[in-house]
Amino acid sequence: MIGIGKDTHIGYSNNWTDGNDAAVCAEESPFSTWSSWNASQRDMFLLDAEGNLILHQNISTGIPDDLNALIISLALGDDKHLLYPEEISLHQNYPNPFNPVTTIHYDLSYSALVSIDIYDMNGELVAELFKDYQNAGHHFINWNGTNNHGQLVSAGIYLYSINAAGLFETRKMTLLK
Repeated sequence: MIGIGKDTHIGYSNNWTDGNDAAVCAEESPFSTWSSWNASQRDMFLLDAEGNLILHQNISTGIPDDLNALIISLALGDDKHLLYPEEISLHQNYPNPFNPVTTIHYDLSYSALVSIDIYDMNGELVAELFKDYQNAGHHFINWNGTNNHGQLVSAGIYLYSINAAGLFETRKMTLLK
């Protein structure tokens, strides 16, 4: 497993590796890998043997319980059953509260038409973030606090929802200014 970070933060690599011999890659400005992977602080990435990204997850709240099993399965070449979630679910956004951008993670246990929307507390649609067919797996989308017209919305509590294959789930988030 390799950690990747900005060269300006490499002094903190001991935090990532917990003092062990894990490889750490310090990317120099302009941070093209960091940007192309939509990385934020405390994001974890797993790649398969061919270098394909198979998992992108923010681990600010802790390392996933099934991480060891996933790594072992990848090493054995038997990763399919661990790569796909067991159910469709919507996770709490991170960071929350946020300003100006937050990330919304969601899981699909099978391919489906998915829509991710933002509503104000009156139930009015603020932004349609995503509406398309998507394959099974772990997914995320960022929201930058703008409405469907590209205008910044005011600070407050907003609802975000997923609608996929008959499942409708909603969570709250707080935008600070």
